[in-house]
Amino acid sequence: MKTIYKYIVLTIAISALYKNRYRLLNYLLRNPSIRAYAIKLSMNVPGLRSLFIRNTFQ
Repeated sequence: MKTIYKYIVLTIAISALYKNRYRLLNYLLRNPSIRAYAIKLSMNVPGLRSLFIRNTFQ
């Protein structure tokens, strides 16, 4: 019975995070150091990096 409650709570938490994902992302990226870290991480992905560079220098 305890595990059912855990799964229900987990499902509700995931649902709430998914529903408010953009609000949460905006809240996190408001911090300059977290924003800089996120940009560094995204620039390590080859497809994203080439897309950013191509769109920037058109």
